[in-house]
Amino acid sequence: MSRISETSLDKAINLHRRAFTFDFLPMGSPFVMTPRHESVMRRELERQAGLGTVLRAMMNDRLDELVEDPDARATYFDVWRRSGVKAIQTTLGGIEVDPCGWDAIVRDVGWYAHAERHARILRICRTADELEQAARDGVLGVLMGTQDAGWVDPAFGRLQTLHQAGLRVLQVTYNQRNLLGDGCSEPADAGLSRLGCKLVAQADALGIILDVSHCGYRTTREVIASSRIQAAVTHSACAALNPHPRAKPDDVLEALRDRDGYFGVVAVPAFLRKQGTATLDDLLRHLEHAARIVGLHRVGVATDWGAVTPDLPPELAEATRQAFIRAGFKPEELPAIGVGLPEFDDWCKWPHITAGLFERGFSEAEVAGLIGGNWLSYMRRALPADR
Repeated sequence: MSRISETSLDKAINLHRRAFTFDFLPMGSPFVMTPRHESVMRRELERQAGLGTVLRAMMNDRLDELVEDPDARATYFDVWRRSGVKAIQTTLGGIEVDPCGWDAIVRDVGWYAHAERHARILRICRTADELEQAARDGVLGVLMGTQDAGWVDPAFGRLQTLHQAGLRVLQVTYNQRNLLGDGCSEPADAGLSRLGCKLVAQADALGIILDVSHCGYRTTREVIASSRIQAAVTHSACAALNPHPRAKPDDVLEALRDRDGYFGVVAVPAFLRKQGTATLDDLLRHLEHAARIVGLHRVGVATDWGAVTPDLPPELAEATRQAFIRAGFKPEELPAIGVGLPEFDDWCKWPHITAGLFERGFSEAEVAGLIGGNWLSYMRRALPADR
């Protein structure tokens, strides 16, 4: 797809105005640089603070900036308006990639509560109905999740606490092994541990979706097979098209189909194509492949790439790269930080993805499902009676 037509882009922008659009955005916000934001970043980098400390300082100051500076607030919300995205799943503790532990998760719970009540930039949602209502009210809906469960205690008290705070999606492992199971970068691929099996049962009892996007293949299969609640691969790619460790083979897609689960396709270039420049065509090929196996109504777009921005400072990009390596990514398999698809190199260009779906021949109803409607349907069948 060398060029997106103006006709398709107009259709996409119009659909975004009317339809519910949902995305997997791990950091909770697109990267919107302002002079004040940059000054906080450079101050922390100059004193050689760790990545988590740098990002935490920027996030905390951002809330004050949005309250105190009307121009900054207008700039921030203009990005969301132009993207057309109305709700996201975020990652508690995600900014502190190395390590991402209980303390980081608790800090993020506090941040989102403060963002909701003080800055009034979002609404924490627990159900599909709440996500839709936030969109109708013109408020960004946020579904809280984590990308690792290594912080759980044997009695699962922490998990109960997070569920009460709003957690509804729980990834069993990140790339590396934890006490519950193996991640996708582990060579042994040993599957769930006994504690991991207990976690599945506890998540089922509480009403929490189990995510296996970063899990090793055996862990992935065992969670899908054993969870009473339909499991999800919220943000991944198809190994049949690109055998990256973060991608899933066809038998996993078949298992999701058989259990009525969900599969989200990323916009991360390294996960979509091994050699050459990945484009929107590659994302669409992965999406079509997944839809043929899992079913069109069980598939959606989940970019996992909200930090893509033309002005991502190189110092921050390098700090992020090093943190991901420490968290289990091999350097040769690590996504290029700050690099997106040619058609999606800025968060505001999200409608280009939707336009690509139209140019691929999907109907308006099908596109509305792929950009968010299918996720709502999945949440309703996975968590029909939220507790």
